[in-house]
Amino acid sequence: MLAGKHGSYAVKFMTEFYMAPGAPDAVPHLINHPTGDFSSLAEAREIAKSAADLATIQAHSIVIESEDGSIRKRLTRDNGGWIEEDA
Repeated sequence: MLAGKHGSYAVKFMTEFYMAPGAPDAVPHLINHPTGDFSSLAEAREIAKSAADLATIQAHSIVIESEDGSIRKRLTRDNGGWIEEDA
């Protein structure tokens, strides 16, 4: 949980799940984009990775962005793991 001078608070993050592009120069297709309150980027990341593995989603990449836009990360599947970079 993040803490500030007025106590602990959750951070609202938007997550976007994308299918793998059909061709090297194609734009990935957006599958879903839920928003939720998390105690940290780490919590948002772990929950998003678990959701990406669901049979109904099977996302190839995820973008996680804070409500104020100060944090924006992209996670992309790579050989059974995830590569994280600024988005």
